[in-house]
Amino acid sequence: MKAKRKEKIKKDVKKLIKEFKNRLTSDLNEVEIILLKEIYLDKILNLLTKIITQKNCLSISDLKSNFSIVDVFSQLFPDTQLRKSSNKFYCLCPFHQETNPSFFLYPETNTFYCFGCQVGGDVIELVKKALNCNFEQAIKYLTGGKDEYKRKS
Repeated sequence: MKAKRKEKIKKDVKKLIKEFKNRLTSDLNEVEIILLKEIYLDKILNLLTKIITQKNCLSISDLKSNFSIVDVFSQLFPDTQLRKSSNKFYCLCPFHQETNPSFFLYPETNTFYCFGCQVGGDVIELVKKALNCNFEQAIKYLTGGKDEYKRKS
């Protein structure tokens, strides 16, 4: 999270605390004080949750660059034998039947492409295609929810 945004949230929390203290007056009864506390606690917790959530999140570009397409492919298709050729890997396409390898992995760009079925993309697209899942499920798979989704047969 950017430092400016984090500082703004901290400032907002301090402002809420000050506002809460100012609203506490001697003419409030016990129930009103409890309700006021609940309201302000909820507001403060929401702001603090933003800090925690945003601190632990990766951007999509970070996610794409942090996962090696070769490693993800090997995990998704452990029985498929990859061969190395200069700066790329190739194999039989796991998405269609073929006798000559037409599926290529490009580690430098972290992308893949099959010249047989014209399927290609980044690491997220690879997971989506392999697991037959949507974007959100592919992100969950890459960020640790691997057991939730089984590889498409």
